[in-house]
Amino acid sequence: MKVGILTFHAELNCGAVLQAYALQQKLLELGFEAEFIDYRLPNNFSLRSFIGRNIPQTIDKWIKFFQWLYFRKSFNEILIINGRKYKNTTSLKKITPKYDIYIVGSDQVWNFDNKINSTFLFDFLTDDKIRFSYGASLGQCNISPESVYKISLYLSKFRSISVRENEAKDFLENILNRPISLVCDPTLLISKSYFDKLLVNKMIDLNYTNYISVYILNLINYDIDIYLKIVRKTINAKMVNLCNPGYNIKFKDVFNKIINPAEFIYYIKNSKFVICSSLHAVIFSIIYHIPFIVLLPKLNNKENYRLKSLLEPIGLYKRCIYDKMDETKFTELLNEEILWDDIDIELQKTKNKSVSFLIENLKI
Repeated sequence: MKVGILTFHAELNCGAVLQAYALQQKLLELGFEAEFIDYRLPNNFSLRSFIGRNIPQTIDKWIKFFQWLYFRKSFNEILIINGRKYKNTTSLKKITPKYDIYIVGSDQVWNFDNKINSTFLFDFLTDDKIRFSYGASLGQCNISPESVYKISLYLSKFRSISVRENEAKDFLENILNRPISLVCDPTLLISKSYFDKLLVNKMIDLNYTNYISVYILNLINYDIDIYLKIVRKTINAKMVNLCNPGYNIKFKDVFNKIINPAEFIYYIKNSKFVICSSLHAVIFSIIYHIPFIVLLPKLNNKENYRLKSLLEPIGLYKRCIYDKMDETKFTELLNEEILWDDIDIELQKTKNKSVSFLIENLKI
């Protein structure tokens, strides 16, 4: 049986590619053929993408653009992708890729803050096609009332719907009046051996082994450098700032490293500690039992739903620091032991439920 997956498989973001890889590997493990529908979001380049306020900013913008050009062809080479590229819904309707079942997710495929992209609601499929979502995310659930009807119309055609966050589950159950399943991120569906094999024969550019990994994706309204100085002094290790190509935040007096998905795994797996703002940096820290702290801004005065849904059930949500400097809490977390055996037991329960959801909805 053949399954087509629709997600952000072509983004130059390590977490996006690795969640796609994990879902595909799980489907293959279950005995299905699985490939990604090669629909890609348009590149929104403009004059602002190349010209900054001053010469250093302009140079930085061009460096990031060339990083994007260099990495975009090989960044997702670990995935099995349909050979035909699709630029929009029109092209998908004209020559619809043929599968027995269609899955959308995971990642923030339904994060419709500004405008609904109904391609990720399978608007190109005829009503007879079997479709469901796995771990789709609505971000912070900032969906306008006028968009609710359109979303409801498309989702009414789904065999089943599963999401990653409790808030998304509550939101969709309210507007659709049907049960919504809560599942784990795909990266938690498979054993870490699937990720370890991506590191075989990889030459990793690193001159030291005793280090702290940093993976910060968003600007935060406080001085992160203060936290970085505290963690370096406490752990007595060098620091590597992991950067996605094309978009990244760099820090002074730190080894800033542009990485691909395999390198992302390697650096986190071998870290002494991880400082991050990313869901997938947290997940891989948990997979490899690496202690971590999450530094976050509040989004529209809301907590980060993705991290809350992951960490609160396993008792680790306190490892998130929001909005303001809290050096006392930060120092306490640096020295607090994480009981990994207990965490693994709780995550296994979530994984079992999530796999059951997949198996049940993959039936013809």
